[in-house]
Amino acid sequence: MKQTVILTLFFTFFIHSLYAQSWNTIGSQAFSDGEAFSQHIQILDGTPYVAYMDRANADKATVMRFNDTIWEVVGKKGFTSGKVSSLDFTISNGTLYVAFSDEANANKASVMKFNGSEWVYEGLAGFTQYRSDIISIDVDNGIPWVALEDVSENSKISVMKFSGGEWKTVGAAGFNTGGLTNVIHLDVENGVPFVAYRDYGANYKASVMKFDGNNWVLLGKEGFSGTYDSYQGLAVYNGIPHVAGWDSTGNATVYKFNGSEWETLGKSGFSIGQASYLSIKFSSTGIPYVLFEDKGQSNKAILMKFNGTIWEQVGGPISKGEATFTSLALSSDGTPYVAYRDNYNLRRTTAMKFSSSVGLSDLTFVNTIQIYPNPNNGIFNIDFINTDNQKHNLRITNLAGQIIYNSLLSSEEINQINLSDKPAGMYILSIELGKNICRNKIIVR
Repeated sequence: MKQTVILTLFFTFFIHSLYAQSWNTIGSQAFSDGEAFSQHIQILDGTPYVAYMDRANADKATVMRFNDTIWEVVGKKGFTSGKVSSLDFTISNGTLYVAFSDEANANKASVMKFNGSEWVYEGLAGFTQYRSDIISIDVDNGIPWVALEDVSENSKISVMKFSGGEWKTVGAAGFNTGGLTNVIHLDVENGVPFVAYRDYGANYKASVMKFDGNNWVLLGKEGFSGTYDSYQGLAVYNGIPHVAGWDSTGNATVYKFNGSEWETLGKSGFSIGQASYLSIKFSSTGIPYVLFEDKGQSNKAILMKFNGTIWEQVGGPISKGEATFTSLALSSDGTPYVAYRDNYNLRRTTAMKFSSSVGLSDLTFVNTIQIYPNPNNGIFNIDFINTDNQKHNLRITNLAGQIIYNSLLSSEEINQINLSDKPAGMYILSIELGKNICRNKIIVR
């Protein structure tokens, strides 16, 4: 009979075991009919909606929603008249909106909304004077706004809003400093529009401007970041703009405007490698999240949140392989949802959700397995209680999903694990227990 002093797991470990959190596929992986681009996810009443450019339907726009069982089409697949580019998508007051460069209308800007049965144009189709290859949309208090490349203004930025049945320019057209740009992001809060853009006049770095009711004004200095190449890189919270971009090395960095200048939020360059397709969102309680493709983690999709002091990763890597066009949404209770172009699965669309659940394996973990100490210095024990005499497979991975330790455990004895040669940090421990796989965190200090 084995003899040992059973130590109580620390409280947060128990809670994590009872309510295991992980990234879970929403419906089936790669649910689009074929290859897809420009994925954008939004949440309405707890239901995820995803818009994308649909290669299986002549590169037109398609929007799908998950009905708790399967992904179903909203309206019809490929509902636009022609091919779309620079697709953007948002939901406001229960209404779905898409903005895009409209090939069927000389690549001018168009906005469509879903009226409950079909997609219809908001105002004129192709409402800009000339073509517009870059478009960002936001809807504030039921009023749609767009920021776009304005060819009639030497490809500078103009902002328009839909008012009185037509699209009207807000302030001066072509207002931005630095000339033309190829990255534009719009966020409107309580009627005040903010625009972040790649500033060609400032070495392709980020600049942000705001409309003060009369004029467009520059916030801080031009080109305050590293090169700006985000996907949905601007978020305004309580009047304060935040930009997810690059530092000088191309790693993920969030910049916050303090009223006079831009400062980094937490550590600069917090991704492991170069970050692409960055998206930033705030929870309803003001927690910032950043989603990106991390070259340092095999180009997989990674989500991080700021805990008030540091940026911490939310779960493990989201995607199985390379993920592009990564898009983030947060439900009203703060649950993260992501959508992306899944290069692991034929470059189709996949959506994931970070969820908590109570399951047999989680309860079994609490009742039959004890791990101590945790946190630890790399050496810890695994002990089985109330189990039959059998062997159990153990696997430990790092947060990049790489296996760093494999072993066969015995339920007849206390199993000592030695990770003292591994870097300090968080690891994921998985144990096969019958038909269940029990998972938990190990923290090495």
